[in-house]
Amino acid sequence: MLQRSYDFEFQAKIEWQDFGRMAYHAVFLPPNLLTQLPLREFPRLRVDAEIRKCWLNAALQSAQRGKYLLLSADFLKEAGLALGDV
Repeated sequence: MLQRSYDFEFQAKIEWQDFGRMAYHAVFLPPNLLTQLPLREFPRLRVDAEIRKCWLNAALQSAQRGKYLLLSADFLKEAGLALGDV
């Protein structure tokens, strides 16, 4: 499997996203970053992300307003983050 490496940095607010019967802590990726990723080829691209020195491996999820990463309660606790943090 061919692996490509993309190094990006951005800041985003941790938001509460209500998706019908489910709700999540989420971080939306900036639109300018999305244009640089191979999303046409891999719409649910898996990424490794470092957030406050904690590693996250997740698939990008889709919503009407863009692509986002889900952040579990356990991950937020480990990283020392909460809803509304950047």
